[in-house]
Amino acid sequence: MKASKFWLIFVIFLVLQVSNIRNNQVFAGGRQQGAQGAVYESHLLNPLGHLPLLRERITLTMGMTRSPITPDLVNNFRTISLERDSNIRLEFVYYGASLSEARQRLEIEIMAGGTELPDIINFPLDSITQAFYGSQGMLIPLENYIRNSSYWMNELIHEMPYDPWTFVRSADGHIYSLFNYAGEFVTELFTRIYINTEWLNDAGLSLPTSTWEFENMLRAFRNRRPNPDGLRTFPFITERGRVSTTILDVLFSPFVYSSRNN
Repeated sequence: MKASKFWLIFVIFLVLQVSNIRNNQVFAGGRQQGAQGAVYESHLLNPLGHLPLLRERITLTMGMTRSPITPDLVNNFRTISLERDSNIRLEFVYYGASLSEARQRLEIEIMAGGTELPDIINFPLDSITQAFYGSQGMLIPLENYIRNSSYWMNELIHEMPYDPWTFVRSADGHIYSLFNYAGEFVTELFTRIYINTEWLNDAGLSLPTSTWEFENMLRAFRNRRPNPDGLRTFPFITERGRVSTTILDVLFSPFVYSSRNN
């Protein structure tokens, strides 16, 4: 990938997000670094919030897996709309028919130096893989592009009921993939821990803000005296079947990357 394309790559990310294309993750691939100081470039972009995004047409490559649902990506209505609104011509590079095949080919290309990587990787990678490839310079950090060179993305972020930056950063502080947000009931309540504030007040504690305070709170709940019901108190409970999936992600995340695939 050419260095001159670094900030331009983010343009297509914005359109992908706004156009509501249903893919899990989208990454910027490439060997060189340079996104940390990304800002709005008026001579390359049209004014923020106006379409098409680019003043002049460019071409970007996108790594994909083949889908039986959408066999023709070139003439697909979404692709045509995307190219029209962005002024970007997309060249699709197929990495295989399955996700495992695509990841294997991606790993081989990275081991070979990453010189043949597409501009955009459009299939999911888990958080551990993102952090590893990002630390090697194979994925470009996107946080400054989002903050300084985006329009619709920032509008969406301001409308969210919480700060999404807390949940999408890697351990090194960078963001290597675009996140999507669905304002649904199940999304808002997914993998949350609820605290009995009545018990918290009885113990003279505040809401925990660290792992030590969380542990201290659980010990206080367990040792409640007297127990009004005369029964044993369990300080932490969960739904059957959730311990091995989402709950472990929440409990382990302060210490290590937790991935359900590893």
